[in-house]
Amino acid sequence: MASREVFLKVKVHNKLFEMKVDTQQTCLQFISSKAKLYQLGDPKSYALYLPEYMDRSGKPMWLDHQHPLGMAHLREGDTLEVKFTPRLINVALHDGSAQWIRSFSGTLNDKYETYRFDFKDPPRELIPHIRKSEMRNIQKDMEYAFMCLLIMADKSKPHFWINSQVSLEEQGVAENSFLVLVPMNFFLKIHAEQLLNADYSLWMTKSSIKHGKQTPVKKRWCALQDGRLFYFKEQRGPPSGVVPLDRFRASIDKDVAFQFRLDNMMDGFRLSDDVYLYKCDSEQEFNTVYAFIRQHTGNTAGKSVFGVSIPTLMQRKENSTIEVPSIARKTFKYLANHMKVEGLFRLSGSSSEVAAYKEAFTVGENVNFDQDATDPHTIASLFKMWLRELPEPLLTYELYEAFVEMDSLSDDDKMETLPVLLDKLPETNKPLVYQLLGFCHQVSMHSEENKMTPKNLAIVFGPNLMRSSGGDLMSEAANSPAVNGVTEFMIEHAPELVETKWDCKQTKTRKPRVSMALGGNRAAPAPGRRGSSPAPPPVQGGPPQRSSSPNPAALPDLPSRTASQKSFRAEVQAATQQRSSMPGLPPPDRPSPGPARPPAPALAPLPPSRGRGSGHRMVLPAGRPNHPSPISPRAPAPLPPASTGVGQQAYATNASLADRVKELEGKLEEEQKLRKDLESRLAIVEQILQDSMANSSQQGYSL
Repeated sequence: MASREVFLKVKVHNKLFEMKVDTQQTCLQFISSKAKLYQLGDPKSYALYLPEYMDRSGKPMWLDHQHPLGMAHLREGDTLEVKFTPRLINVALHDGSAQWIRSFSGTLNDKYETYRFDFKDPPRELIPHIRKSEMRNIQKDMEYAFMCLLIMADKSKPHFWINSQVSLEEQGVAENSFLVLVPMNFFLKIHAEQLLNADYSLWMTKSSIKHGKQTPVKKRWCALQDGRLFYFKEQRGPPSGVVPLDRFRASIDKDVAFQFRLDNMMDGFRLSDDVYLYKCDSEQEFNTVYAFIRQHTGNTAGKSVFGVSIPTLMQRKENSTIEVPSIARKTFKYLANHMKVEGLFRLSGSSSEVAAYKEAFTVGENVNFDQDATDPHTIASLFKMWLRELPEPLLTYELYEAFVEMDSLSDDDKMETLPVLLDKLPETNKPLVYQLLGFCHQVSMHSEENKMTPKNLAIVFGPNLMRSSGGDLMSEAANSPAVNGVTEFMIEHAPELVETKWDCKQTKTRKPRVSMALGGNRAAPAPGRRGSSPAPPPVQGGPPQRSSSPNPAALPDLPSRTASQKSFRAEVQAATQQRSSMPGLPPPDRPSPGPARPPAPALAPLPPSRGRGSGHRMVLPAGRPNHPSPISPRAPAPLPPASTGVGQQAYATNASLADRVKELEGKLEEEQKLRKDLESRLAIVEQILQDSMANSSQQGYSL
C-alpha cells in the first residue's frame, strides 16, 4: 500500500517538532520509530492524542496502539501529541450544597462524564473540554475548584482538594476516581470562626485592580487554607472574597516594600484579568506568607525542584525519560567541561546568580547552563543548595547510622558491605547516588589542577548526603569524621563499588556489586519505571492520603547562629593553636594515622522516619561465624616503632626511657585524634557559615 505523508506538528513532552508523518503507520509503529530519537523509553507506555479532534462521544480523541493514523483523517498542519497511555477519570459537578457529597453515589442516576486522560498532566488541561461538554449547568462567570472524591466498597466517600496545576499522578489521584467541580460561591459560606486553625492567618492590606482601575487600600484579615486565600473585614462572619491561588500568578511588587501581587493566569473556567495586591506589615511576615503562597500559585505549584522529594520529582513528565532529576543531569553535563576549575564545589558562587537560577527552576523555566555561560562555582553552589533542601537526604534517614558505623570497618570489609548498604536505598535514589559518586570520582582525578581530592569532596558532600532525622547539630558534628570518612571512601572507590561509567554526554549507570557471601539479595528492578506510569493504587485500598501542608506559623525562622558560630570557631581555633604549640607533635600538614575506631554499638530500633515505611534500622546479614554482624571491629593497629628521636639501642636497653617513649606515643595518638576531630568540626562550621551567608544574600535578593 502506498504511503500517504502529511506534514504535522508533533508535540513530545511539551516540545514541538514539525515533520512528515506516514499516515499508513499504526500508532505503535509511529511511536516506535521516534522512541530512540526523543528518548521515550518503552513505546507501549505511550499513545497518540489529537487535541483538535473529537471522538464519537464528543470527547478528546486518542489513538490506541493498533489504530492507523489515517483513521483520524489528518490534515496538513494538524497537531499530534505523544502522551502516556491514558487512564479513566470521572468528572462531576457539585451543586454548592453541603449535602451534595452525601447524596452523590456515582451510579447512573448521577450526572457525570468519563474522560481518558494522561495522569502525568494537570487537571487544568481538562477545562477546555469540560466547557464543550454536555454539563450544561457550568456557569461562564463562575470559577470552580477541583476536588478528588473516592467511593469505597464500604460506601464511605473520602475526598481531598487538588491543585489544577499539578499532575494527577503527583497528587495521588487514582484511576476511576471522581474529579468534582466545586463552585467558588461554596467557599463564601465558610465563616472566619471555621478558619481558626487555618494553614496561616494574618492581617494584610489589600486592594485589587479590575478593568484597569485600582480599588482603595483596606485592611483585611486573611486566612490561607487548602490553596485558597480568604479575606475578611473582621475575624468573624463570612468572607468578603476568596482567591483560588492555583489560577493566579504570584510575583513581588518591586515598587512597594513587603507587597506581592496575584495576576489571573486566564486558564480557568472564569476568564478575567483580575489583579490582587497584598502588603504585609513586616519583612518576616512577607517572607513566610509569600513562600507559603507560592506553594499553591499557578506559576510555581508542581514546578519547583527545591524542597521536593526525589520520588515526587521522578513522577513528573520532564523526568520520565531520564534516570535522575533534570537539575542534577544539567549540573553534571555542564560541570563535566569544567572539572579542572580550582576549588570546584568548595568555593561559593555568586549568591545573586544562585538565587536567580533557583527562581528560574521554581517557576518551571527551561534552564540552559551552557547558553548562559555561567560561572562553574555558581552551578556547583546551586546543586549543593538543592541537595541540602531535599526533604530527606539522598542516603536517607533510615540508613544514617548504618553508614556512620561503616567507618569503623577495614577497607576490605567496606568493599564487601557498602554495596549491600547502597542496594538498600530507594529505587528512585540509586541512579543519582551512583552518578554523583562517579562524577565526584572524575573530579578527584583532576585534583592536581582543581585541588579537590576525595577528602575535600567528602567534606563538601558528606553533610549533604547524610543527616540524622533529629537534626541534632552537636550529634552530627560528633559523627562528622565518620560521615566524611565513609563519603571519601565511596568517592575514591566509586568504580569498584557501583560500577559507574561516567560520560559527559551520556550517563549509564548499573546496580552496585552485591556480595552474595554476605547474604545480599539484589532487589528486583521496578517494572516499567523508565517511560511508563506506575499502576494506580486500587480504590478499595483507601484514598491516597494528602500530605499535610506545612504550617508557616510553626516553621522556625532562619536560625541566627552568628554568636554560637563565633564562640565555637574561637573554641576550635584556640584548641588548634594549643595543639600546634605542643612539643614533639608533627606539623599540621603531615598528620599521622590514628588508631582504629572502637567497635560500633549494636543497631537499635528507630522510630518511623519521614517518607519511609520501615520503623527499624537496617540490620545487615552476618558475614562471619564469629561475629553477629559484618560491622566487626577492626583489629587494633600496632604502635609505631619507637624511633621518634630515640635510637633503637637506647630504647632496648633503657627501660625508663622506653616507658617515656610509649607515654609520648600515646599522647601523640590522642592529640592526632583530637586534631582530626577539631579540623572536621571546623570544616562543618565554615560550611554552615557559608550557607548562612548565601541564604541571607538570597533573601535580600528576592526582596
